[in-house]
Parts: sequence; structure tokens; C-alpha cells
Amino acid sequence: MIDERRIIFILGTPRSGTSWASSTFELLPKSCVLFEPDVPRRYESPWRDQVTPYWSADQYVIRANSATEASRELAKPVIQHLEYVIQSEAKSEDEVVVIKIPRLEKMPYLLDHFQPSHVFFMLRNPYAILNSYERYGLLKRLRPTIEYEFNQLKSGAPEFGIEYDFDRARTIEQKHALLTAVRHQLAPILLESYPHSFVNYEEMCFNPADRYRDMFEQANLVWSEEIGRVITEKSQATEEGASFHSVVKRSETRAHGWRQKLSPAIVDSVREMFAELGIEDSTPPLTEEERKIAVDYHAGRTRKLKRDNVLNKLHHLKLKLMGKDART
Repeated sequence: MIDERRIIFILGTPRSGTSWASSTFELLPKSCVLFEPDVPRRYESPWRDQVTPYWSADQYVIRANSATEASRELAKPVIQHLEYVIQSEAKSEDEVVVIKIPRLEKMPYLLDHFQPSHVFFMLRNPYAILNSYERYGLLKRLRPTIEYEFNQLKSGAPEFGIEYDFDRARTIEQKHALLTAVRHQLAPILLESYPHSFVNYEEMCFNPADRYRDMFEQANLVWSEEIGRVITEKSQATEEGASFHSVVKRSETRAHGWRQKLSPAIVDSVREMFAELGIEDSTPPLTEEERKIAVDYHAGRTRKLKRDNVLNKLHHLKLKLMGKDART
């Protein structure tokens, strides 16, 4: 039965370390870790085709009066889908079910239904998250989604007493940073009724084994030295071959590496916006050395992109000519 299982939710914002955190729970002898099961295409169920993605449904907007009938009706297939996935994926009823969903939009409904034994919310510096988006080209590729999420929180946040002049965020970088900051402020409000902990990503990067041990203790899970050894080993891996979804990375470089990679112009624009809106920003300003390294990094990256673009065009031209030769 679903209500007899121990369910742990790992939440946050995208690129905040939710995959890294949830993957660690796979080290438990009896665990079932589900990576974003609310995304219909990831898991099979009879209700999969009825699940409406949050990014295409206005009803998912967070509201203080979240018990609107339309929203609850929209959430039903999501809940049925998740229940089916849990029953299918968990091999036994004594397994701990860990659900990773890096979104807040569906949480009022899912948390209320599943009544988790614990919820972890990952907190990561907005500049670091922004750098991750920029690094993987997500600001451009996911711009419509970011704009949608921004507008949803713009209309919903005031009901929770979070009132900013959202129109001050003009660029996509500013909107994304403000989106992260507002989600961080919403999290304690939405999680107030459930056992929860906030996990600082940067602190975890510098001392992953100790921080994960804290998480296990907070969730009343059994910790072992072997788990600590595996975590330490993974966190000391080289960056070579690290991919978008990789959780085996040198964690120390992930803490403040953005300071030498994110464009200083973007950092300055976000910092100015935070100051204008009165949002607390404890991030130290970039040093002159960091600015120089970041500028050089972007100059080199721009040259590489241009070179790759030329090589790509030459490659396609070569294929085209070969095709003509093959026909003659």
C-alpha cells in the first residue's frame, strides 16, 4: 500500500543538485529512487497520457488557495500516475521511496496526497544555477519555459506576501535569477506543514560525506562507512567526461566555479537587480582576477564556437559534394 511506504521527496530548482542528492540514496540496501516521475515520458502507466505537463497548464500556478477544483482535477492523473509508478518500481514494501522533482509547481497537491516522511529542498546560489543554464545553452533552448515559469510566479507569489516589481527583470538572465530567488523564498512556506530540511549545495560540495550523513540522520535512515566512502570517491572524480546529467564530478569545483565562468556583465546586471528589489544577496563581489579569468574564458569559448561553426559548415559542404560525386 502507498500509505504504508516511507516516501522522501527531494526538491529544489533545476540544476540545484537534486540529481546528485537523489542518486546517493540509491546506495541504501533497500531503496527505490524515482527521477522526475511526474514527467510523463519517463515512466509507463495507464495514466501517462492523461498527465498534463506543468509547463502547458495555467492551472498549475502556485496559489495560496491551491485547493481550487480545477487544479485538483488536473492533479488527479499525476497522482494516479505516480502511485502506479511507485507500485511498479518498488520491489518490496519496506523499500524507501525517494522521489526527485526539481519543481515547486505541483508540490501542494503531491505533498498533501503522499504525506512524505521527509522533504529535502536543495538550495544553490542563483548565480551558479544561472551559470549552469548558460553553460549548457539552456537559457536559449528553454527560454519559453523560463518565461512561462516567471510569469506564473509573478502572478502567484503576491498571494504569499512575496511582492516584487517583477518588471525590473528585463533580460532572460535576470528573470531566471529572480525566478530562483523567489522559489527559495516560497519553499519554506510551502513545506511548513511537512518534516523538511534545507540542504546548501555549496556546503555539500566541500564536505559531501558529512552533509549526506546529516541528511540520512534527518530522514532516520541508516548510514554506513561504505556509503561515505562511495560518496567521497565520486565527489573526487575528474571533470573529464562529466556530462549534463552526470553525478560523478569533482564537487569542490562546483561550489564557486561559476565565479570564473559566468560573464561579469551578467553577474553585475543580476546583482544590480537584486539591489533594486531589496533581495538579500550575500554573494561576495567578483574580484578583479575572477573578472579577468571569466572574460578570457568567454573569449576563448566564443572563438571555439566560431571555429566549430566553420568546421560544421565545411563538413556539411563536404558531404554535399560527396553526394554529388556519388551521383555522377
